Amino acid sequence: MKLTIDHLSYTADKLLMQIDLQLDGRIAGIFGISGAGKTTLLELIAGFRKPQRGKIQFKDRLLIDVSRSIFLPAYKRNIGYVPEDVALFPHLWVKGNLRYGLNRNENLSFEELVKTLGLESLLDRSIDLLSGGEKQRVAFARAVLASPDLLLMDEPLSNLNEELKSKVREIILWIRDELRIPIIYVSHDADDIVWLCDTVTILKEGRNVLWGKPEDLFE
Repeated sequence: MKLTIDHLSYTADKLLMQIDLQLDGRIAGIFGISGAGKTTLLELIAGFRKPQRGKIQFKDRLLIDVSRSIFLPAYKRNIGYVPEDVALFPHLWVKGNLRYGLNRNENLSFEELVKTLGLESLLDRSIDLLSGGEKQRVAFARAVLASPDLLLMDEPLSNLNEELKSKVREIILWIRDELRIPIIYVSHDADDIVWLCDTVTILKEGRNVLWGKPEDLFE
């Protein structure tokens, strides 16, 4: 993965973001306390927000260049996004959520993914009847089934107990290693960043203040 953000400026409410960074590695972490701008940065990458200035490029694809009036809409970026609240459709059962935005991929079987994530018995269940961990797995599966070039995860382990955290970590590593989908992983938990990420960028008040290997920064 190589995602480059050049001279990006974005202002909303009381947050003023000034970002210059390059995210690389198989899983790149974004770390910071609440209000540092982590989710806002993900939404800028995903195309849900427009910056006032700057450029974002993923590999050789230019997603945003304000100076040239280039803004690739979110639906054309092929970027998967798992928000903190998982944002499943309550009017659809699990199977309907999984098939929403399904993109056929010869290297990825719907049935195999459902089996791997342990969702076989949940396909005909209402979203309202799922536990927090089950909703998280459904959200992962829905994002992966869209065959994204990049997957954004916003606090995927928050509000889970230790047993569920362990299972979800294994799923994230499986997505990375078996499906080979690069991931940008947002968290305020240093242990999760060290466990999962190759590199990490630390945000503070809308600015990236440190970058490096998690084991070095969190020593």
